[in-house]
Amino acid sequence: MGEVTTRRSETLAKLSAAAVREFARNGIDATSIEKLCDAAGFTRGAFYSNFSSKDDFLLAMMRQISDQRIANFEGAMASLPEHIDPTEIIPGLLRSHTITHEESMVQQELQLRAERDPEFFAAVGEYQKEAWEVYKNFALTALERAKVVPLVDIDDFLHILQSLYEYPDDREPASPGRTIRAVQSVAAALTRYDG
Repeated sequence: MGEVTTRRSETLAKLSAAAVREFARNGIDATSIEKLCDAAGFTRGAFYSNFSSKDDFLLAMMRQISDQRIANFEGAMASLPEHIDPTEIIPGLLRSHTITHEESMVQQELQLRAERDPEFFAAVGEYQKEAWEVYKNFALTALERAKVVPLVDIDDFLHILQSLYEYPDDREPASPGRTIRAVQSVAAALTRYDG
């Protein structure tokens, strides 16, 4: 059983890497399963032995990305010094996971697909509810560690920061780090030190 899980995980990782390139270049709907498999070096049979449909793959890909982000955030949190300036905790955590321009495009593609397909929308919604709770608990732990409290509802606080972070305007080489600075500034304005 472990062999199948490991093999499926490796297949998902290779397909996901190819998917980011192909979906960013062509869009989800314009990328056939054949094109995706060719880009990843797999056959259609390998795809269908792991996933029942493109949507099944997309949901698995979303879960894999989310699991990796959470692992990155947990690692970053563990590596931060015990006594840290509250203004440095957010940059310390965000540097653990950067979103490329291609990844941002794919996130937008996934949102568009969900808006156009009610069944996919429902499946993504269920997944997002689960993931949101994990992210929220992680954020609450980070805020507690930084000894700050949000001045707005925690869900609103996270939606604001997520919007800034996941849809960056950092495509210009002259603006490296602008997104992290923007998130840091907004977070500082929406929290107060409680130490």
